[in-house]
Amino acid sequence: MFSRSQILKMEFDNPDEVCCFYEQYSRAKGFAMQQGKKPKNRNGEIVRYMYLCNKEIFRNKKWLKIQDQKREQKVVIRCRCQAEMKIKQKAKSNNWYVCHFVDEHNNDLLPAKFVSYLPTYRKISYVNRVHMDSLRQVGI
Repeated sequence: MFSRSQILKMEFDNPDEVCCFYEQYSRAKGFAMQQGKKPKNRNGEIVRYMYLCNKEIFRNKKWLKIQDQKREQKVVIRCRCQAEMKIKQKAKSNNWYVCHFVDEHNNDLLPAKFVSYLPTYRKISYVNRVHMDSLRQVGI
């Protein structure tokens, strides 16, 4: 596992590498990650990426106050977790570096054996999906 000082020294070639790194880091720690806001400059270029704990972001209040909803709202399970990582692009080298990193969670982290049950990581690979479809077609 990486320390805070090691992560703050990291540089990446592109934001996709950062996303893969933080996803692996979050799985190892026991939480699910999600992307936050992506502020842009005047030219429309993204200047910063934010990666957050999935327990951080709340629903907008205007959606909570709707009177005539067609279906019942889900329970809010967010707790404003402060864990996040922000990256910026270096001007000269065009590499992306970690400019801000917080690793303190105010929610419980999952043991490694339960992380695969988080909705973010509950995916079936293409190969397994094709295999299941072929078994279903023959009646198994």
